[in-house]
Amino acid sequence: MIYYCAFNFPAVLLCYGPETWSVLKQVYLLLANERDKKVKITIASSIAEVAALLDDSIVEKDLLPIFDKLYKDESNKYILI
Repeated sequence: MIYYCAFNFPAVLLCYGPETWSVLKQVYLLLANERDKKVKITIASSIAEVAALLDDSIVEKDLLPIFDKLYKDESNKYILI
């Protein structure tokens, strides 16, 4: 179920709009911190789509730390290539 949430997250954000980010941010953080590799790959693959929907200041404040964490995590060695 968590995988499907991660897969569909950009569509949910698109439907509800960037003004709901304050609510959806907690869900995105939970998905980004998930241990399941399929979920991590899905979040890493969709981070650019999520960033395209949000304001630049939100991207810098909220998404860059997530990207950085995924990038530096050794268990994700081949996810962001």
